[in-house]
Amino acid sequence: MAKPANPPGRPIPREGTLSGLVCFDCHNALSRPATPRVAFSHAQHKPRAAHCQVCHGRYDHQPSPPGTPPHQLGGGAACHTCHDGRQAGDRCTLCHLDRDQILPASHGQGGFLRGHDPADHPADRCLSCHEASWCRRCHEVDLPHSREFVAGHGRRAQDDPKACALCHTPQSCTTCHGVSMPHEAGWRRSHGQADQQTCGKCHPSGYCAACHRGKSPHPGGWRKAHGAASAAPGANCATCHQRTFCDACHGVPMPHPGRFKRSHGSAARDGATCRRCHPAGLCEDCHGLPMPHPTGFRKSHGELAQTKRVTCYNCHSETECRACHGTAMPHPADYAMGHNKEARFG
Repeated sequence: MAKPANPPGRPIPREGTLSGLVCFDCHNALSRPATPRVAFSHAQHKPRAAHCQVCHGRYDHQPSPPGTPPHQLGGGAACHTCHDGRQAGDRCTLCHLDRDQILPASHGQGGFLRGHDPADHPADRCLSCHEASWCRRCHEVDLPHSREFVAGHGRRAQDDPKACALCHTPQSCTTCHGVSMPHEAGWRRSHGQADQQTCGKCHPSGYCAACHRGKSPHPGGWRKAHGAASAAPGANCATCHQRTFCDACHGVPMPHPGRFKRSHGSAARDGATCRRCHPAGLCEDCHGLPMPHPTGFRKSHGELAQTKRVTCYNCHSETECRACHGTAMPHPADYAMGHNKEARFG
């Protein structure tokens, strides 16, 4: 069957006529409501859109894809070009006469406004009906949060924690940050155990240095070079590290206690412990001979023990020498006259 001829025009009460549109092949009542239970007047909107296709397109003649939010396609999307809350009102009831027809069931529950948990009601779902400005009236921040807000929300959370608590629980903050938020009492003393990347989510690198008087987190190679910084006046390593932490790494008490120099021989026998901090030349400068003793030193140390006895006594006692040699060392003045008894045993 052939389509009816396009009439020269369709009358619009008080607005003249529209003509030359293929829409009239099927539609012939511009003054009727667009859909049931929706208040809409084509006549009232005619001055803003002279032709139907300005607002309507192919999406008005086919089902919307599954999951498409309301007012995202077709004539519904065109409404928001003007109805943005500034040029024209954006209240749902301007078009929708039956409130129950558009109101989600959850909204009718008692206390919904106080309990619309973002886990059950994501912000992007709210924005399918509500403008962002509507959420901001209550929350005083843009929803959903922008990247800029997330990156810098720490100060806002400190100044107005109650505003955050409208949506977020303390547990949600801890889950996101990886540490307890806000930090509990005593956190300053124990925060060194936290992961450095976790702290970097909120604090800039200079934040740590301002308190620790040095680069923190420690830069590469810090382990080998930290000795001078730890020994400098005003060093505050104990802000983060306990003494047991230092002792476990160095293998000896750190910093060295009083009289450690007199007893450090046992710790220094393998040399590796001392060389973690001290250069090899330091031992030689103090002891006056290679330290630790080189291979074969035991067999050749006699001459040194006679000429530099005080040097030996820096580490070894007479009792230690006697225990090794089996006789008084060094030999007493009259030893030559009576040594025959000991010499009988070789």
